[in-house]
Amino acid sequence: MKRIIFYILIFIAFNMQSQTTLDTINLREVKLVESRFNTYKNSREIIDVDSHLIGYNNISISNYLNKNSMIFIKEYGALATPSFRGTSSSHSLILWNGIPINSIANGLSDLSILPINKLNNISIINGGNSSVFGSGSIGGTINIDSNNKIYFNPKKTLLINTEIGSYGFSSRTLSIEQFSNLLSLKLNINEINHQNNFMFKNLAKAGHPIEENNYGSLLARQEQIDLTYKFSDRQYFIANYWHTYFDREVQTNMTTPNSDAKQFDDNNRLLFTYKSLMRNIGLNLKQAYTREKFRYIENSKSIDSKYTAENYITDLDFKYYKSYYLFNVGMSFCNKIMINNNYIENEKKEDNYTIFSAVQYERKFLKINSVIRKEYQEAYQIPFTPLFSLDLSINERIAFLAKYNRVFRSPTLNDRYWFSGNAIGNPNLKPENGWNQEIGLIFNNDNIYISGVLYSINIEDWILWHELDNGNWTADNIKKVWSRGFENKLQINYKYFRIITNYTYTKSTSQLPTSNLDYTVGKQLRYVPCHKANFSIIYNKNNFKLLLNQSYTSNVITNYGVEDKYLKGYMLTDISFQYNIASNPINLQLDINNFSNVEYQTYQNYARPGREYRFSINYILEK
Repeated sequence: MKRIIFYILIFIAFNMQSQTTLDTINLREVKLVESRFNTYKNSREIIDVDSHLIGYNNISISNYLNKNSMIFIKEYGALATPSFRGTSSSHSLILWNGIPINSIANGLSDLSILPINKLNNISIINGGNSSVFGSGSIGGTINIDSNNKIYFNPKKTLLINTEIGSYGFSSRTLSIEQFSNLLSLKLNINEINHQNNFMFKNLAKAGHPIEENNYGSLLARQEQIDLTYKFSDRQYFIANYWHTYFDREVQTNMTTPNSDAKQFDDNNRLLFTYKSLMRNIGLNLKQAYTREKFRYIENSKSIDSKYTAENYITDLDFKYYKSYYLFNVGMSFCNKIMINNNYIENEKKEDNYTIFSAVQYERKFLKINSVIRKEYQEAYQIPFTPLFSLDLSINERIAFLAKYNRVFRSPTLNDRYWFSGNAIGNPNLKPENGWNQEIGLIFNNDNIYISGVLYSINIEDWILWHELDNGNWTADNIKKVWSRGFENKLQINYKYFRIITNYTYTKSTSQLPTSNLDYTVGKQLRYVPCHKANFSIIYNKNNFKLLLNQSYTSNVITNYGVEDKYLKGYMLTDISFQYNIASNPINLQLDINNFSNVEYQTYQNYARPGREYRFSINYILEK
């Protein structure tokens, strides 16, 4: 019944919109049809892939963000998961064109299976934004945008890319773009093969022998189709399809060299979007479908774990502009279907309903956002999530930022219904919730950008899997965490040079003991570095480009005890060259990753490759 009412409301709203006559306005025309992400991002960090990437055509998003952002990426086995501001990987929300794509099963998003090729734009919001985006946006949010660059003038582009590299790496890419006055069409096909057979020092064995990573091969395929049709200057229809398939051997731990684990990921994402602007009313209607197929096989341990998860999302967003105010009302419906052979009941279905309301006041030197969001879920109570933010320009160059909002994360289906081995889920879990606070200053002129942000996040009812007296494991709301820190970014543009640096200090500690022998209280959380910094120099003149990148990550705690155990910090250096052959549609690229051949780990006993070379040839034809 709730679903029927929801769709009736959408039908009424859509017809009211269609009956409005076309009128001409110039104020906020773009903002009225913008996505919710762009409307409420304020002055947060935006990463433009095309302008910053040199020689990174086929790396994963995880590799790129680890080198060029304040996000800490843990890479282990077959996974690469992001962590913002001292929170866990499950507290990071990943969006694709505004639609959440975190796993329905465990709430994580494996960035290693998201190739960066032809995604156009990656936008990052550091800090919690559950009021705008919903569950999971506690530490930060990443939006992967394939609709960023759309043209409506006659143009054709053909890109053919071939890339080879160390450790048996090879890739092939075909990209076709065709634009007309009314239609924009983009097609991208990509395939990657990687043996991943690098040499490493086994620190878990006596004498630290040199061994080969002989079990870590990868086959990946990706297809993207992005179509935009312009009904008029104020009405657009967009269709996006994105398919990724990964077949990979799960990298062995240094302590278990004989593993035969394999993992298969097959993900389909389909999104239809209608955008319209009539008078001073903006409409953004989205209908999405995602299907996540996962299988993990380890024959030596008789493990065959698999699931299929489907998610149907309907999202309606209204914007109304009057004077200096933007009024925003939204509704969304989400239907999740999970078939998992590790649940007592193999099939689980859940519905979520959301109501969103916001008021934005904006003048030349002032922007104020007031947001409230409420989600409904039958299995548990989700709190109201308000947000208040202030963006005050002290003068034309200096701005003051402040934000205070509630954050939450719903328990995942695995947290509640897992039943396999000695692990049992807890259906009575409550959502994690807390408050995010931050203040910052920004200095910006034509050539220099400087930002500094202080933040604090308090999270209660943190879900923790722990061992019971009978030896079984289960999940409970028994942890409280306080994360606070400082973020700084500096960007300088001078003639042919661009210099970009960022630094983050994070103190994230457990505030409550979870047992009588809990050594964690007051200590830094596991795998949360206190310090992380990046430094990049980009030189671009005529047909030649050069990128030098250095990234530093401090040590992290791996195990607690009377004497805590650590992974040592590391600094990585990457160099990239690009040369465009004059009067020729050929582009040559050479990348050297981990130039100094540093031995490092991001997760205990999982080796990372040393120095790595990649060479690519791009054929680009434009008409």
